[in-house]
Amino acid sequence: MRMSNMPSAYLSILRPSNSIMAAIGAYIGYSIALGMPGFNFSVLLAMLAAFLVSAGGMAINDYFDRDVDAKLSPKKPIPSGKISAKNALVYSMILFLLGNI
Repeated sequence: MRMSNMPSAYLSILRPSNSIMAAIGAYIGYSIALGMPGFNFSVLLAMLAAFLVSAGGMAINDYFDRDVDAKLSPKKPIPSGKISAKNALVYSMILFLLGNI
């Protein structure tokens, strides 16, 4: 594995578009609760937490689906060998931990 592929593999396993949607969902929920659009440091932290927890969920999903993905989606980071299953599991735990802090 070439080192230049690693950052993109670690980014792609997060499914950034899904994780961004989770962050936007946190903002929308805050705005609905507030009764109008609003933004402050607390909502920024909530958006970051939603992004990180969603990203952790994407990584752990790929960890548990690695055998199926090897057959159906061999270009994904784990079956392609760009990320080891162990590293994906540790990565997901770190993301979950950061999101919950």
